[in-house]
Amino acid sequence: MFETPCLCQPSADGLIFAPDDPDSAYSCEVRVHFQPAAYYPAEPDIGAAADFDAHIVCVELGENGIWRQLRGAEREAAEAFLNAHHRDAMWVQAEDETVEHFTGGYRRAA
Repeated sequence: MFETPCLCQPSADGLIFAPDDPDSAYSCEVRVHFQPAAYYPAEPDIGAAADFDAHIVCVELGENGIWRQLRGAEREAAEAFLNAHHRDAMWVQAEDETVEHFTGGYRRAA
């Protein structure tokens, strides 16, 4: 799971994440749950690096300790925000969870 604070602003289409006018926004948190699909350990004999496959299965918005699952346009907006501002950290977390799921945390040396 990846979690990060953010600013949100209600709009006619749902929510705007990281709005241009932060004074009209409120603080919240976005949480992403991953589904590990596959883990491919490094293969030093052929030079292949470790790789993984995971999918985002749920995106939640937390406000004052209350969480709700985002759907439709709100989920798309949250994923766009996460990919624009937290892509690397989010997918590192997804890889770590995938490795943990398939190997119990063990990573074979490259």
